[in-house]
Amino acid sequence: IYGGIGLVALPIDNISDFINRPKPISAAEFASEKVEVAKKAQLLLQSAETLLKEKARGNMSRSTKRQINILRSETMVLEEHLERVIFAAKNGSPFVALGQILVGIIGGIISAIWVIHIFIYNAADIDPFLNTMLTTLDDAFALLGVLAYAIFSFYLLWCTF
Repeated sequence: IYGGIGLVALPIDNISDFINRPKPISAAEFASEKVEVAKKAQLLLQSAETLLKEKARGNMSRSTKRQINILRSETMVLEEHLERVIFAAKNGSPFVALGQILVGIIGGIISAIWVIHIFIYNAADIDPFLNTMLTTLDDAFALLGVLAYAIFSFYLLWCTF
């Protein structure tokens, strides 16, 4: 149902990941972040032990199940934060950031071409936009048409995951 959302979401996610990438931090900042994460982890562990005791007593009310789900989500958020801190401490790879912005820009261009094609060819039946481009590329050099078709097709497939 939501397959078409990927056409917009994939480039935006890549560009926002580039913009919000972890900035390099010093060893002292990394040590203080580790201490903060350890404190939060200890609090989560205490909450988990309390919930485990309630579960062992066979006392699984709705509120207990809700607290377990809240604990799981808080744990996941803490793990993601720790991963970002570790990545920032290692100063990350500039190639990952460059790859994110390039995939975002190229994906945005391909998405825009697909949307234009949908409106021009399928909705309004004005011009066979991509069909003409692929045929022209195929006439120029056979491998170009196949390559362009593969790029556009696999991009659509990638957007649905």
